Amino acid sequence: MAPKAAQVMKYATNAFLASRLSMAHELARFCDEVGVDASEVLNSLGDDPRIGHNYLELAPGWGGQCFPKDTAALVALGDERGFDFHMTRAAIRSNEEQITFAATQIRNLVGAETPRVALLGLTFKPKTSDRRASSALRIAASLLAEGVTISAYDPTVSEPAPDLRGLLLHDTAADAVGEASVIAVMVKWEEFANLDWHDVAQRAPKATIFDPHNFLDREAIARAGLGYRGMGRQ
Repeated sequence: MAPKAAQVMKYATNAFLASRLSMAHELARFCDEVGVDASEVLNSLGDDPRIGHNYLELAPGWGGQCFPKDTAALVALGDERGFDFHMTRAAIRSNEEQITFAATQIRNLVGAETPRVALLGLTFKPKTSDRRASSALRIAASLLAEGVTISAYDPTVSEPAPDLRGLLLHDTAADAVGEASVIAVMVKWEEFANLDWHDVAQRAPKATIFDPHNFLDREAIARAGLGYRGMGRQ
């Protein structure tokens, strides 16, 4: 493969995958509008062998090192030749809308008297310590600007850092959720799926759990007496 072809292939791969995620996220936002379960829609969509299940996962937005960089690079490469990558531009714009949508969902759940949110997970995805272009941190910045107090926990964070300024960092998820009105599980770390929801309810009895990945056991959350809000799940 020639170097120029390899360059286009590299950018195109991540642009294509980012576009699949953006499409899934758009469908989730629409499902929220019409009152159907986005997870059911996406699972059925993935059952179509022409489509498959990969990169139809729900999230509060995509980030990291590769997707933002390579989608922007593909658009810029096109601009150099007077070519407009319309679909890649739309995927980038849709991702911005997804991040704004998730932030708005959290903001709408926060009580006016005690605007305290617990963010569980700060990396851009599980099984990494990479926080570059993390949607969790972008949402945190938006909430902090509106005067919301944010306590946070991530298993990869052990000390303060410049990108975590303003967050009240904790050593465990249990410590982070105390007295929060919203507990937003931003990253699909396995330990969050296995939280003791009755213990969480003891620490934050009026909390609503925001699950933008739709991966938590909402029946267990309800049994503990906590509220639940998923992505594309009214």
